[in-house]
Amino acid sequence: MIGARHPGLRRGSLLKLATRRSEMFHWYASSCIGLVLTGRFRPLCAIVHALPDCQARTMFARDMDRRFREERHCERIHDIWLIASLLRGPSS
Repeated sequence: MIGARHPGLRRGSLLKLATRRSEMFHWYASSCIGLVLTGRFRPLCAIVHALPDCQARTMFARDMDRRFREERHCERIHDIWLIASLLRGPSS
């Protein structure tokens, strides 16, 4: 978890930071779901975008586009997660 390695953040402060803004709460909640499903703290939309193309993936992506009122929501979340994971480097 990012907050665990940052010296300026205390335990539990990542949750407090994540719940201040609704956009961050969605990211945190989605990452928690990803953790339960895959064992990795990764947003659900990023997980779904990385799956092979199929009808279920397409339906999920369209639903997220409608819910978040943006085009290619899952692709955007996956790209942000990928860039952040590259910046963080390998997990130890």
